[in-house]
Amino acid sequence: MAEQLEVEGVRVKVRSLWVCALLLLVTIGIYYLFWYYMIKRELRDFGARRGVQDLSRISPGMGVLAMTLGWYIIVPPFVSAWRTVRHVKLAQEAAGVQPHEGVNHTLGFLMFIVGFALLPIEVFYIQSHMNRLWRHARLEVDKAAAGMRGFAPA
Repeated sequence: MAEQLEVEGVRVKVRSLWVCALLLLVTIGIYYLFWYYMIKRELRDFGARRGVQDLSRISPGMGVLAMTLGWYIIVPPFVSAWRTVRHVKLAQEAAGVQPHEGVNHTLGFLMFIVGFALLPIEVFYIQSHMNRLWRHARLEVDKAAAGMRGFAPA
């Protein structure tokens, strides 16, 4: 079961990488579409709360559409994957995650390309960075509430 957190009024999940792997195998990849929708939604909601325009304009449904029907045109899944890794990076920057701890945009996209032929390995890379993002953002909110950041949470 995923650990649920509330970060600045946004409900997010810290998902176990093992559970993600198991669900990908058991559902023969169908879980990937659910996972993709959920991370895009979490990023959109978090970005809207933080006022990050690029994140608040994310459309989770269009992302899933690109990953399914988009394969008929070939290009949309690659564009969506590239943007998703970029969105994780933007969310990490907005939350104050140190650049050396953040997602590597190129590596995340390359994992998508490799995963296209094999197992979607980018799930593990992106989800581990999403987990780090949510834990970091939650810790910062807790520190602010305790007066350790010089300001109270909004």
